[in-house]
Amino acid sequence: MLSTQTFTKPLIAGLAAACLAQAFIAPSAEAAITSVSRNISPAEVVPGDIVTVTYSINHDGALGNLAISDNYAATLSGATFTSLSALSCENFGSINNNSSSGNLDISWTAAAETSGNPGACQVSLALTVPNPSAVAPGTVLSFPSVDIDDGGASFATGSSNLRLANPPSVNANFNPAVVNEGDTAQLQFTLLAGASNGINVSGVGFSQALPAGLVIATPNNATSSCGGALAVADGGSNVALSGFTIGPNGTSCTIVVDVLGQPGILSLTPGAVSSEAGAGVINVASDLQVAPLPVITMTSSPSNPNVGDQVTVSITIDNTAPAAIVRNNLGLQFDLPPELGPTAGAMGCPGSYGSGFDVDWSAGTVGAGASCTLSLTATVLSDGNIVINSSDLSGDGYTVSAASSSLSATVAATAVPTLGSLPLLALAGLLMLAGYRRRR
Repeated sequence: MLSTQTFTKPLIAGLAAACLAQAFIAPSAEAAITSVSRNISPAEVVPGDIVTVTYSINHDGALGNLAISDNYAATLSGATFTSLSALSCENFGSINNNSSSGNLDISWTAAAETSGNPGACQVSLALTVPNPSAVAPGTVLSFPSVDIDDGGASFATGSSNLRLANPPSVNANFNPAVVNEGDTAQLQFTLLAGASNGINVSGVGFSQALPAGLVIATPNNATSSCGGALAVADGGSNVALSGFTIGPNGTSCTIVVDVLGQPGILSLTPGAVSSEAGAGVINVASDLQVAPLPVITMTSSPSNPNVGDQVTVSITIDNTAPAAIVRNNLGLQFDLPPELGPTAGAMGCPGSYGSGFDVDWSAGTVGAGASCTLSLTATVLSDGNIVINSSDLSGDGYTVSAASSSLSATVAATAVPTLGSLPLLALAGLLMLAGYRRRR
């Protein structure tokens, strides 16, 4: 028993000592990532912008042999790698960019993050958005989640979005869309920020040429609530804006300029719109119709009457020119000259007729593409050259110059014997003499 007890005590003591020593051995440092994330900033861009992709690795232990593989070009075609840097990584040694074929492949070695310094390690990547971009404006790109590998385990970042801003739009319209010949219209351009944009877009400009027959009025009376440089000249044929920056969605501004056109239907060929977010065309809302004024003519028949004859005086209102519009509230009032006597009228134009003048027409109407005639019959009272002048034709806000006609009236001459009738007269005289002698 004694020997057994002697053997047992040293063994127990040795085992206890070994256990106690083991209890004070520090555990080995191991990678202890708690979470990872990826942030893309700014979240909305235009072609040519540089975006920063930041990878954040939260940890509470030592890290080593970290690696990220992110195929950014698969989502943003044509994007180019700009730079790579460690923002807040402790003693991470070398940072390698092994990018190829659009893949971001970065790794670290000789990591010295310790369990006594928990926190976040951040790595930043700069990418340039291609210009021009193969991605349509307004597209929201979703970058899929990627894994960050610490040499033993993988942690997903989650997906990230990047939106390409829409270019602005420009609408053009005429106000009013129908004007009379000789009147000006306003050509209005409304610039609208790109739909759903959350950022300003700079480099905005447009150029709009005017069609043949339409020019900038003199004076042009141009106004603009937009910034940038507006180019418009009296008598010119183009309106242009450059160097303007438009705000986020909902922002708009307006440019207005007076134009003057020849009769006809005048159409704008949509001009070009440019911006750092992309190009577009001007949306033309309406044509400009420049309506020709009616034309009045006067005729007199016959043109060489005798005194006492009747003549017909006709006044025609012609509204048949291309682009004509219905003409309402027309009026014509005048008397014939005193060389023409009492008249009888055949008024062939719709409207009202009074008795204050030989021609007393008001509230008249002539349809688009139509004509009508006012006719009067008069007696020629004296000879000579007779000039007949109408009054101006009045309409809604315009007048058409008077028409005129002339007559050359003569007095009918008394018949006088001619030389050709002398033999007959002589024969008649001989017969009368012969009869007288027989009676004697």
